[in-house]
Amino acid sequence: MLGSDGLWKYVRWERLAEALQHPPQEAAHRLVESVRYPSGALPDDVSVVVCRVGAGEPQGPP
Repeated sequence: MLGSDGLWKYVRWERLAEALQHPPQEAAHRLVESVRYPSGALPDDVSVVVCRVGAGEPQGPP
């Protein structure tokens, strides 16, 4: 998992652990949403990359 400072400054560790229990694309979405303000705005630029390595068959694009 890779994340920009806009994620690491604002994510709660509990949310991080919970998000990473999901498939990569969903986990990335959940992490971005976890730092979004109730107004819908983000506190900073947020970039997240989540991938799984060494587990099962390769998957094609969603």
